[in-house]
Amino acid sequence: MKNKNALPAPNPKPRVLLLLDGLIIGHFDEKNSTYQAGVLAAADHQFLIRVNEFQDEVIPGQNIRCPISSRAISVMDLAQTNRKWTFEIQQSPKPNPAEAFDSGKEPDRINPPDQGTPEAMDHRWPPRLDDKKDFPDHDGLTKEAGVMSPVIFFKNGRFHTRNLSGDMAVFRKKPGEPREPFGAMSTEFGASIEDIKDGAKILLRTESGDEIFNLELKPNRSFAIVFQNIPPSEQAQGMTPNASTGGMAMAIPGVPSHFQLYYSAFTPRKKRYDLTTLSEGFPTPGSLSVDPTATRGAPAPFRCGPSLVSDDLG
Repeated sequence: MKNKNALPAPNPKPRVLLLLDGLIIGHFDEKNSTYQAGVLAAADHQFLIRVNEFQDEVIPGQNIRCPISSRAISVMDLAQTNRKWTFEIQQSPKPNPAEAFDSGKEPDRINPPDQGTPEAMDHRWPPRLDDKKDFPDHDGLTKEAGVMSPVIFFKNGRFHTRNLSGDMAVFRKKPGEPREPFGAMSTEFGASIEDIKDGAKILLRTESGDEIFNLELKPNRSFAIVFQNIPPSEQAQGMTPNASTGGMAMAIPGVPSHFQLYYSAFTPRKKRYDLTTLSEGFPTPGSLSVDPTATRGAPAPFRCGPSLVSDDLG
């Protein structure tokens, strides 16, 4: 991975914002400058795309985005029949190719940086399934064929972490063993498209040529596009991104953990893990030094969110 520390951090408020939410696996293909997002087919999960358009109003000292339209596109049928999709921006001159923002500093989950710093925006903050530091007892993964559909190939966008869990304690746990601190991870992940111009076309198509959306960026307009693979029950409970800010909802007690569903796509050679947070009944720690074997309160489940692998998803 190239050191991109010399480049500015991604714009947190671009004219086109992409968000990946739910049971999705990410991989950056550096050779082809493409970001791959594999959507896992899982029971009780529904894949849909939310397109939110805003009018940008500029007043002295402020830039306010007013929602003007929002629609949800159901794509379950297309996902079953067309495995490879392509997202791209069409304009002249061509926009920059896709990039995974590398701050130049390896993420330190136990001692996370402050929100908003370049280090906190690094693309490597989601759980990395084949990383020995994140999951030392996986001992390698075997990719299962046909579980991810679609795999979306993003040709444009600067992919990065938009928010970290910070002081919220996240734990990993193997069956029959005490939980242990996992550390900070992304709670919001997406991409900023920064070099886009009025009149640009924003396209998403299947490999067979079906057009899922074809958007035009009009003057003083902006978009937030959410690729979401979560249970409909969570959507009904309001556990959806805030359209104006892109903010993701975190786990709530009573919602089953979704993390182990990733093992349907990548099977570890040895042990499996689960990720949990602290429940409302558990004392909130000031750091991740809280006793991982404490029994007061049950760990709240960790909702699904993007995870990363180093293998090509295509």
